[in-house]
Amino acid sequence: MLDVLTTPMVAGMVLGLLWLGEALVPMFGGCSAGGRLRNMVMGAINALASVTLLAAVTVSATEIARRHGIGLLHVVEASMLTRAVVALVVLDLWHYVFHVLAHKVPVLWRLHQVHHHDEHVQATSAMRFHVFEVMIQCLCTVPVILLLGLDLWQLLLYEAVLLPVALFHHADIRIPERVDRVLRLVIVTPRMHWVHHSSWTPETDSNFSSVFSWWDRLFGTYRRRRHPERIRFGLEGFEASDTRTVRGMLATPFCGRRSSYGTRPEDPDLEAEERDGREAPVAETPRVREGRGATMGS
Repeated sequence: MLDVLTTPMVAGMVLGLLWLGEALVPMFGGCSAGGRLRNMVMGAINALASVTLLAAVTVSATEIARRHGIGLLHVVEASMLTRAVVALVVLDLWHYVFHVLAHKVPVLWRLHQVHHHDEHVQATSAMRFHVFEVMIQCLCTVPVILLLGLDLWQLLLYEAVLLPVALFHHADIRIPERVDRVLRLVIVTPRMHWVHHSSWTPETDSNFSSVFSWWDRLFGTYRRRRHPERIRFGLEGFEASDTRTVRGMLATPFCGRRSSYGTRPEDPDLEAEERDGREAPVAETPRVREGRGATMGS
């Protein structure tokens, strides 16, 4: 079984290497110590919630599945390697599904906006999630655990893969396009995920994959940008106090400000960009994103 310290240790080493890369070969620049610190504070809050509350729920679900033989992996005879691969693939598919829902369901989008209104995407942006979103996703994962019959070690294995990959594909590092192209045949890369953090909604609502990149191609949500250095990050409609303070990030779901549809980028090559081999759609006139960013309870 994986040691519970494996994931933070691996993530710490990966983060150190990515910080070095962001300093030496940045694509965008502008990463500040303050921005990194705020993101890490949000990550610490989420980690605390996971350890004190959510871990108990997850462990209980895996124990119930084990004791009662619940779930596909307890019914079908399979090797440990097969069980590990199935767990990785299915959990990553679930992360893709939940990510899509976080963009489409208004209540979830109010929480998920915290991750998207970061104006300078860099490695620690992978930690920038509202604690309520983390809690909801964990609770919604319980049926997946029971349906598949997952063991705790399989969940830890996925987390040990997910966090380093997430840190990597958020990193502000200039990777040669040829290298990025090869990597994104399997995993999500910076050039792929930067598009997802665009302020222009057709790009924001694309490239939802977490670890394996093929989900977006399979479900038609893949989108690329020939010149990713021209991407404008963040969400329109928020103020600096919302995006640049921990207090503002925690209050985002409850404030009355809405994220706007996003202004179409002034990129001469944009109309030639491809989406699953077809020409990318052109956005209509800017408008408020329907149902998104509304005050909680509205």
